Amino acid sequence: MKCGVRQRELTSPVFNDLIEELSSAAVGCHTAGNFSYADDMVLLSPSVNGMTILLDICSRYAACHGLKYMVKKTQVVVFKFDKGPDVIQPMLLDGVELEIASSFEYLGHILTHNLKGDEDLERQRRMLSVKSNMLAPRFTKCSGQFSRYKALKAYCQALYTCQLWSNYTKKSLNMLRVQYNTAFRAMLRLPWQCSASGMFAVNREMALLQSFEDDIGLLAKD
Repeated sequence: MKCGVRQRELTSPVFNDLIEELSSAAVGCHTAGNFSYADDMVLLSPSVNGMTILLDICSRYAACHGLKYMVKKTQVVVFKFDKGPDVIQPMLLDGVELEIASSFEYLGHILTHNLKGDEDLERQRRMLSVKSNMLAPRFTKCSGQFSRYKALKAYCQALYTCQLWSNYTKKSLNMLRVQYNTAFRAMLRLPWQCSASGMFAVNREMALLQSFEDDIGLLAKD
């Protein structure tokens, strides 16, 4: 296809056969040699030779099915143990040498060559800043702090892929914490100098009280 097609359309390419061929190649990582979500694919191999074989399979599949990879959007990341190799053998896809990157983003999560979570923490901090700056003006006329508290909890407390944060600096975590405190104050229209622990304690009590009142209301209706 020389023009774009909508995802999940009948004309969209199907990669099930490619996934099966990659999985049966007996190369790559033992746990999983490839991860695929729609047309986003990650190949994993403990050696350059194994990665070369997987890339060759992808190139042959594309040639047989009239497909073309976007090589400019394809990157190679070497996850290094200790220092790792200084020189990395070039790897080709469709005859084009792939870029060697220090990090890449897959399904919204940033992975780095040293497997540290600082870059993804910074991604989450920026996203939290954008969400809070978008929400606060929209709720300026909202009566009562509880509604603003619920909006903040629904849109700003979901930390996507935070379960993967295992190796990060205290500085990165503190920056995310400070950003959340700033969003909390802005959303509930609290003074910038107010104590963070104090505002959390007060609003925790408010949330518990509202939950109790909701339960009493349901019992009254029953």
